[in-house]
Amino acid sequence: MSHSRPLRFFVPGFVVLTLAFVVSSASAVVVPYTEDFSAGVSGWTDSDNADALGHVSSGGPGDAAYVTTTFDFTGSVADAQIVLFRGQDLNNASGDAFVGNWITAGVSQYSFQVRQDTGEALSFFTRFATSANFPGAAGVGFVPVASGVWTTITIDINSTGPQLIYEGGPSNYNSVFGNLGNLQVGFLVPGSLAGDTETFNFGLTNVSVIPEPASLILMGLGSLAMFRRSKRR
Repeated sequence: MSHSRPLRFFVPGFVVLTLAFVVSSASAVVVPYTEDFSAGVSGWTDSDNADALGHVSSGGPGDAAYVTTTFDFTGSVADAQIVLFRGQDLNNASGDAFVGNWITAGVSQYSFQVRQDTGEALSFFTRFATSANFPGAAGVGFVPVASGVWTTITIDINSTGPQLIYEGGPSNYNSVFGNLGNLQVGFLVPGSLAGDTETFNFGLTNVSVIPEPASLILMGLGSLAMFRRSKRR
């Protein structure tokens, strides 16, 4: 299955170029790419991997669209890892735009925006994994997500980054990011909420992969060369 994504590049001194890159969803991550959920839940699912996410067309950061889910802490213990949102290869989440080799694609950062209304600050993470769901790595955001505020979490993607905790050790960097299939966004249970039976709301939007600056410049220069050749014809 293939899909086309319009990408815009700005090269100083030149015009903004818009190109459509056709990418095989079975083999290559789309970089740069942002899932803003403007078209719906886009194949993302909830903690049980059921198609049960809510969708809100506005009201997110910058009045953007977002997806929602709920959670109560009945039976939860302090520091438990709770997955709320799943973007998985199995469900063709985001048209599989996140699936593929992040290393050769030059992905240097990953980010997402979340909101929660528990009344407590929460620590959010994303678990990155292959399509088989193992091995994996947890990417931890060092920015606490305050209640009621949209917050951006950015995670550096590299083999030595302090934000990545690997299942089986750092040697699994190539195994995970060389064949990325699943994204799982969640948080750690604070002791103050463990066992709480109240239901709380969580929102997610603008899940993004960002190329390293050098890759982006090369992509822009390549686009410029194509533009010049087309003008000479």
